[in-house]
Amino acid sequence: MAWATWMPVSPPTQKSVLLRPGYSTRRIATELKSSGVIRSADAFVLWHYLHHKGSLKAGEYQFDKAANVIDIHKRLVRGDIYVHTVVIPEGYTIFDIAQTVQDSGLGSSEDFLRAAQANVALISDLKKKRRFQTNVLSSQACTTTGFQKTSPCKPTRA
Repeated sequence: MAWATWMPVSPPTQKSVLLRPGYSTRRIATELKSSGVIRSADAFVLWHYLHHKGSLKAGEYQFDKAANVIDIHKRLVRGDIYVHTVVIPEGYTIFDIAQTVQDSGLGSSEDFLRAAQANVALISDLKKKRRFQTNVLSSQACTTTGFQKTSPCKPTRA
C-alpha cells in the first residue's frame, strides 16, 4: 500500500479526468485508477481518510507528468482544474458564440443554443442593473463636468 501511495505514476500521454459534483471519494479514486493516473484506488481512499484536509473538488483535471497519490490528492483538494479559454469578440451574436463553442470542442452549437435560450432567468436581471448603472453614470457625468444634476443636464453658472 505504501508503494502505491509514494511511487509516482507517469501517464503515457496527457490524461484528462472529469470528476462530477457528488462523486464519492471511492468513485473519484476509481476514475483516477481507470485513467492510469494512480496505481491503487484503495491507497487513494486510505490517504484521503487519514489526511483529510478538505473536500475533493469536482472539475476537469489534466495529468501530464509523473505524480504520486499525495500530489494528486493535493491537486484535487485545491481544485486545480483545467480551464478552457474561449474568446468571444465584441459584437458576436448568440449564433457566432455557439459556433465558437463548438469549434473549441466544448460542446455542440445546438446544445449551447438550447441551454442559452432555456436559461434566460440567469440574465433577466442584467437589464435592470444596466439601466440603474446607466442612470448613475449619467448623473455622475453631469455632476463631474460642471452640470447640474437635473434631467436633461444643464450647464451651471459660476
